[in-house]
Amino acid sequence: MKIRYYIAIIVFMTPIMVFSQKNVKIYSDTKIIRDIHYNKYKQTTFDLYLPSVKTGKMPLVVFFHGGSFIHGDKSEIEDQIPLISSLLEKGIAFTSVNYRYRVNNDSLGVMRCIEDAADFIRFIRFYADKYQIDSDNIGCYGESAGAGISLYLAFHDDMAIPSSDDYLLRESTRIGCAGAVITQSTYDLYRWKKILPGFRLIYLLKKKKLNQQIANFYGFTSYKSFKSLKKEITKKLDMLDMITSDDPPVWLCNIETKEYKRGIPHNEGQMFHHPRHAEAVGKEAKKNGVVNYVITSEKEKKQAPRLDDFFERYLK
Repeated sequence: MKIRYYIAIIVFMTPIMVFSQKNVKIYSDTKIIRDIHYNKYKQTTFDLYLPSVKTGKMPLVVFFHGGSFIHGDKSEIEDQIPLISSLLEKGIAFTSVNYRYRVNNDSLGVMRCIEDAADFIRFIRFYADKYQIDSDNIGCYGESAGAGISLYLAFHDDMAIPSSDDYLLRESTRIGCAGAVITQSTYDLYRWKKILPGFRLIYLLKKKKLNQQIANFYGFTSYKSFKSLKKEITKKLDMLDMITSDDPPVWLCNIETKEYKRGIPHNEGQMFHHPRHAEAVGKEAKKNGVVNYVITSEKEKKQAPRLDDFFERYLK
């Protein structure tokens, strides 16, 4: 079995379609506001898509792109167009968000991306009236890296700081529901040994190399500099451990295909988008009484609501 760069980063692979329609275009009269800055950084911008017919404040669905946390862009929404069109038709606004990429030497790593996503939720909530958004009805979803971000926001306790002098930091980061397509279950990467078949052996065979790559993922140049902080950092990024009974509904789709097989992973895509990731989240959500839909087969796909229907159901 050829194994290389398993934990380098979350790989952006071809997304799993959540609609069957093809060649659907966004309505020509949709109002689109592009490149709105939500933070001081050049990369932290978003595009907002508003229904042509608006009646009062609208629910909002937020999309976080994939791209290994090191590439990708909010403009890459060709595969999202059917979903966007359906949401707009239902009177739900849509936004696609950019965030800064992770780097290997800032002691933040993937947290840089997640913190930007939380800042966006604060921003759009603070300026909800300006954009006619219902701040109490915000959901999010993403693919691969963006899916992990969405689950982090869904399961993490509210990050609002009511006493802050910064009005934006006073805003809630909680969301009403979350979708995750070809997701990872947790960013405690060491926990994958208990989730994915064969990963424990893979780790033992490639321990030195994987530890280095894992350290880079968390923003450290070497495993030596990361080792003493390992438990603290991985705990903060373990979405599975964050799940509690007051968390919002989640919709997960890691459907088994020829590309993403259920057995022992033989390449990076199978590792990062394995059906077991979605099942692990669903299992923990069920244990805590959190509404969840897990799609890893065609049968489950037929039984679960489509993603647009999921958002319509849980964004009141």
